[in-house]
Amino acid sequence: MIVTATDFQNNFGKYLKLAEKDDLQITKNDKIVGFFTKQKNKKEDPLDGLLGVIKLPPDFDERKFEEERLREKYGLPN
Repeated sequence: MIVTATDFQNNFGKYLKLAEKDDLQITKNDKIVGFFTKQKNKKEDPLDGLLGVIKLPPDFDERKFEEERLREKYGLPN
């Protein structure tokens, strides 16, 4: 569905409900300025959005990865 930014702003609640069922494109001066995409499954893991971009191993530990990244960034010992 395509909606103007003015209409979106004036009817935010209406479009928020519609976004639960359908994707919305928001336009301003006939140019797309934003998207609202329906959420596929509320219980879905946020990392699932990366499927196809990055294949994470089943034993991937996000906390451990972040700790290692910060150690490397700041030169901290293990």
